[in-house]
This record gives sequence, C-alpha cells and structure tokens, in this order.
Amino acid sequence: MVIKDKRISELIYKIRGCVFNVYNALGPYYVEKFYEHALMIELSDNGIEAKRQVEIPTYYKDRKLDLTLKADIIVNNEILIELKANSHPEPNKYYRQTLSYMRLTQTKYGMIINFGVEDLIKDNGIIPLAL
Repeated sequence: MVIKDKRISELIYKIRGCVFNVYNALGPYYVEKFYEHALMIELSDNGIEAKRQVEIPTYYKDRKLDLTLKADIIVNNEILIELKANSHPEPNKYYRQTLSYMRLTQTKYGMIINFGVEDLIKDNGIIPLAL
C-alpha cells in the first residue's frame, strides 16, 4: 500500500522502526500486553506521541451503547495500531476489527502488528491500512 501523505508515510516508517526494535529485543514469545508497554516506551523514546488503551465509545441511532471498545495504541490521533501476539494469525479477523476501530475513532490510517510471528516481514507481521 502506498500512502501519498509524506508526513504520514514518514511517521509509519518511524513506527515500523520502533516495532522492529521491540521485536528484536523480545522476539515472538510474549503476551500482547508486554509488547504494548514496550512499544509505548519505544515510541516515547523516539519522540512519537501515543496513547494506549484508548476507549472508543459506541453509538446506535445517536444513542450511546453500553459497550466500550479499546484501541491498543493511537499515534498522534492519526494512526490506530492494533497489536497481536498470535503464532496462528487470523488476518481477516484482525483486518475487520482494525477497520471498525478506525471508522469509530475517525482515524484514516491503521496498522496491524502481530508480534507472534517468527519473521515480521516474511510472515506479514506488519500490515498498514488506510481508509
């Protein structure tokens, strides 16, 4: 996927670098929350503003539902990051979930990062998305 916005493209490049730093330090065998905390440290150390476990309110017919979803990480209020640590990935499920979260948070860009794979590049561990 090619992202035409140069600023967003460069930010995604920096995020990918942070992801690789975390993966190279930890490998594929930890639980998702461990990667989430480590990635937040890495993003902060690289001057990237991010929030974790961001509540996503839900509505139906202008009525707030008693259902709150949480985005793993949102960077600069622009890029939603959905983290996984699954050795048997379910890309279609992750894709649908991330797109839903992007729509609900009105973020145009997203990333699915699966730290549970043996090789982040070869095993499609990082998937960028755009609405």
